[in-house]
Amino acid sequence: MRYFLVAAECQNITRASEKLNVAPSSILAAIINIEEHFSLKLTNRKRAKGIELTETGEIISAKFRHLLDEYENVLQEGSSLRTQLTGTLRVGYSIVTAPSFLPDIIMSMAQGNKNVELKIFEDDNQPVQEGLINGAYDAVFCGAENLVPGVTYATIAKVAPVLLVSNNHSLATHDTVSVQEFADEDILLLERPWIRQHYERYFEHLGVSPNIVATVTSGEMLRSLVSAGLGCAFTYTIPFTDQSYAGYNLVAIPISPPDRVVHFSVGYLEKNPRRLVKAFIEETKHFFNSEKAKRLFPNIID
Repeated sequence: MRYFLVAAECQNITRASEKLNVAPSSILAAIINIEEHFSLKLTNRKRAKGIELTETGEIISAKFRHLLDEYENVLQEGSSLRTQLTGTLRVGYSIVTAPSFLPDIIMSMAQGNKNVELKIFEDDNQPVQEGLINGAYDAVFCGAENLVPGVTYATIAKVAPVLLVSNNHSLATHDTVSVQEFADEDILLLERPWIRQHYERYFEHLGVSPNIVATVTSGEMLRSLVSAGLGCAFTYTIPFTDQSYAGYNLVAIPISPPDRVVHFSVGYLEKNPRRLVKAFIEETKHFFNSEKAKRLFPNIID
C-alpha cells in the first residue's frame, strides 16, 4: 500500500523508488499486484514511467491512506495510544481569512502530538467540498453554499458583512454604516465564484448597482488595495491586525442593519474513524466558542 501511495503522490515510478530507496520494479510490481487483487484499473501509465490515478484509484488511495495512518498510530503510540495523535491531516479551505483562525486550532491540537504532519490547501468552495468526498482532504472549511451530499457540516459562524475601508476614508470614523452611505463608493470584489454569487445576490437584495473598480483572487491583495485607498470592500472576518501587506491601515465598519447572513462551516465525513480527524473537529468547535473567535467575527449573528 505504501509503494502504491508514494507512486501516486510522485506520479512517477522512478521518483517513487528513489524516495523509498527501492528498485523501480518493486514499485511497479506492487501496483500490478494491487490492481490484480481488486480486479480494477487503478492507474493509467504514461511515458517515462509516469502514472496517474483513475477515479477508482483515487477512492482506493484515500482508503489506503486511512489504513496506513491508523497502522502508524498503533506502532508509534504504544502505551500512550489513548492520548497521542499521529498521522497526516489534510485540510482544505475556501474561506479566505482561514489563516486568521486555523493556526490557533492547529497549535491547540498539536500540543503533545509531535508526530502529526499537516497538509493545508486553499481552493474554491465547490472543489474543496468535492475534495472531501474523493479523499483529498480530511476536513474542510467552506461557505454553506451548494453543500455536497454525504458530508457532515457543522456551522462554525453565522455572520453579516462588514465594510472594509482605508483608515483615511471619510467613513472610517463611523461606528456603523448604512447602505445609503456606501452605495456610491468604488467597490473592490473578491473574485471567487461562490463569493461573487453571494455578493451579486446581496447587491440585488439591497437594490444597489455597485461601481466595481477591481476584482482580485487574493484576500490579502484585496486588503492591500483597500488600505491604499482604491475603494471599499466587503468582508465577513476581521484579522487581528489592521495593517495590510502594503503597510497601510484598514478599518472594518459593521453594516447596519446587519443583513444577508452567511454561514461558515467545517465539513467532514462522519464515517471517517480516524482519531486525528475527530480531534481536529473538536478543536475547531472549541475555538469557535471562544472569545477570540468573537473578536474575529465582529458582526456575528446569534
